[in-house]
Amino acid sequence: MSPSDPGATATASALYPHPINPFAPRVRGLYIDDLVVVGHRDVHRPDAGTRLIARTPSFDVWRDDTVHIAHRVGDSSIDDTLTGRIEAELFAPGWLSGNDLFERVFTGLILSARQDPLDAWELFYRNTRMTLAAIIDGRGGMEVTKGLGAFAEIYHHVDRIVPPTGSVLEIGSCFGFLALHLASRHRRRVTASDVSTSSMSLLGALAPRLGICLSTTTLDARTLACPDASYDTLVLVHLLEHLDDVEGRKALDEARRVARRTIIVAVPYEDVATASYGHVRTVCRDDLEQWAVQDPRWRGRVEDFRGGWLVLERVEETGVIRHRS
Repeated sequence: MSPSDPGATATASALYPHPINPFAPRVRGLYIDDLVVVGHRDVHRPDAGTRLIARTPSFDVWRDDTVHIAHRVGDSSIDDTLTGRIEAELFAPGWLSGNDLFERVFTGLILSARQDPLDAWELFYRNTRMTLAAIIDGRGGMEVTKGLGAFAEIYHHVDRIVPPTGSVLEIGSCFGFLALHLASRHRRRVTASDVSTSSMSLLGALAPRLGICLSTTTLDARTLACPDASYDTLVLVHLLEHLDDVEGRKALDEARRVARRTIIVAVPYEDVATASYGHVRTVCRDDLEQWAVQDPRWRGRVEDFRGGWLVLERVEETGVIRHRS
């Protein structure tokens, strides 16, 4: 469930033999699982024998058999920018490492905000969507964008490409912010999907609280359990960097099989794959150009905007098909 990256759970079942429970209740004000204990510093004070390994602007970190984190994160900061804070303060300096641990620290920060797990996640979703909306609508300066500017621009760019009507399937939705954005606009019928059942259960529970109608389903990008040509548009945004070359080709083949008209792919351009976000490879423009011409039944165009984009349109005998309501 890598929060800032919609495709991060693409191979979650293989990476996490003990999945994170997003509905875990607090225990004495703390989030506790097999690897971490997370709570606000007002309630989390590890035993005297526990070794302090780091103190940062936002976190105090102790370690014994478990990682203990006491944080100083207020309610207004419970949003998707926590990924950047965790990466910058804990993982980039090397205090902690590993995508699984990253996900558990992130989940713990969210769930430590409220006694009821759904209340905690609703705070996270509402804060994040409010900031994204402010950026997209041009209502916020640097104090409002809080580091979500790139993703707001990406979501807005997808919204411009996806037809305003018809069925849309997002592959690798994770928390589903893009799916929520697309479903809240126009007359689309949006389905969010991810290999993580818990991610989709969470999104399915939160969407009604946010007043948004969308469907959720559990799907593996490499073997989509969908009929041929069953969705007008397929969206794979920041997914393929989570799959190796062979798995990525399978995902693209499946997307071509399931999409009726349009496929939208977006990837970040990185010099080195960001392991803490679950990235396993880098993708460059040359890769996108090759994917654009792999199948003569599809016509592709490549563009650069906050990374790389590939838009595929299905070709019929008379040419590229037109979008219909």
